[in-house]
Amino acid sequence: MTGRCPEYPPAVEAQLAIAICRRLAPDLCWEVFSLDPRLSRVGENVLKDPACQWTLKRVSRIGCTAESAFSRMFHQRVGVSLTQWVRLVRVGHALVLLGATDMTIPDVATRVGFRSERTLQRAFKDVIGQSARSIKYGKRAESAENRVS
Repeated sequence: MTGRCPEYPPAVEAQLAIAICRRLAPDLCWEVFSLDPRLSRVGENVLKDPACQWTLKRVSRIGCTAESAFSRMFHQRVGVSLTQWVRLVRVGHALVLLGATDMTIPDVATRVGFRSERTLQRAFKDVIGQSARSIKYGKRAESAENRVS
C-alpha cells in the first residue's frame, strides 16, 4: 500500500477537475456553462469523458448549433477556443489523477485524452508552468531553485 487515495468515481473526478480548472484560469467565464443549455451539455460531456476526441463537429452536434456558430459562440462566451478549453480540462483531470492515484504519467496522459506523455508534458508547461513529473513527484521546489541558480 502506497498511502495514495484510490481513483475517484468519475463524477467526483470531474468536479475536482473543474475546481482545478477554475483556479488555473479564473479569467474565463465559467458561469456561462450553467446559464446556456448548449454550453452546459457540452461542458458536462467533456468533463465526463475528457479522453474523447472533442472535435468541433462533435460538440456542435451536442450543442445543437452549426459548427461555425458554435465556435464563435464558445469563444465569445467562455473566453478561449474550444480546443484551449478542452486542453485545460484535460490538465485539470490529469492533476487530479497524478495527485490521487499511483497511475503512471503515460497512463494518465492516455486516460485524459492526450496523444502521448510528451503532449501532456507540453500542456502542463503551457498551462501551469511545471512538468507533470514535477507535480507527480513533488519537485516544484527543486525546479524553482534551478531557475534561480
